[in-house]
Amino acid sequence: MKEVFLIGALLAQTVHTPLSPPKFSLGKPVQEGCIALVPVISEKPISREKYITLSEAIRQKLVEIIEVPGMEQVNSLEVRNRAELPLLLFAGELLLGGKQDRIVGKDTIVPPRSSLQVPVFCVEHGRWRGEKLSFGDSGMLVNDEVRQAAAQSKNQQEVWNKVAETNAKAGKTADTGTIQATLSDPEVQKRISAVASKLFAGVVGDDNVIGVICTLNGSVNSADLFSNHDLFAASGLKVIKSYAADAELLSVKKNVPPDLKACEAFLQKIVSASRVAREGVYYLSGGVRGFEAGSGGFGGGFGGGGFGHGNYKPGSGGG
Repeated sequence: MKEVFLIGALLAQTVHTPLSPPKFSLGKPVQEGCIALVPVISEKPISREKYITLSEAIRQKLVEIIEVPGMEQVNSLEVRNRAELPLLLFAGELLLGGKQDRIVGKDTIVPPRSSLQVPVFCVEHGRWRGEKLSFGDSGMLVNDEVRQAAAQSKNQQEVWNKVAETNAKAGKTADTGTIQATLSDPEVQKRISAVASKLFAGVVGDDNVIGVICTLNGSVNSADLFSNHDLFAASGLKVIKSYAADAELLSVKKNVPPDLKACEAFLQKIVSASRVAREGVYYLSGGVRGFEAGSGGFGGGFGGGGFGHGNYKPGSGGG
């Protein structure tokens, strides 16, 4: 994949003495209608830390997600990781089942062979019942507005509000107010899957791609970066489906190429942003909003090792 920009990775502001950070470049954009992906290429992996994803763990029957035994509550689920690797859960991953559908509240790492109570948010306001108290993977992250409400505002009412707004934009209703009214609609799901599959196929082939910047109507919308290409290859389609859901909800769609200079500037801000740790997650500020998680002594940013995943949005502030 042809490189079109080279950006010298700056020293991230962390509490740890950084190792040598990678240098990033931007690859050739891939576009489907109003949505485009600009690949982020790294000269070396950000981290060699290995993780298992939720989809992989469920496929291998190495994870169990259940209502907290004996004390079921809206904003917490118990995750039992039976794998030999840490389980990386992404903020906004949609979990189906239990007494009501939930989304993961923040990027969370469940250590190998361990159980952990994981913060979640309800995305099905009108249901609190169900004989089966376990959860399955939907194969999707929720759309960006709901994902950000969970990860940044950390407020259940705000999440419900964004779910209601999402359904209203899509013209969908459900007795329980579930986000599934939109995301599981057969026609919507078909369009999202078709767009996401084409975009993912266009960026995953380069072994040095570790993430993407997403633009909508030509403007920077968000970015997701992963520790290495293997993790991107395992998780990228699920993330790109969330971008496609964002595009699906736009009232005006324009087939405009991405602003590559804006993408370059956005990536520069991601690299140089300030980072503050709260409850195991690093939140960014300084021209970019975002959050990062990792293990193995991760201290925020790209120079200290252990990086797992980061999500980034234009703007200021952070968790």
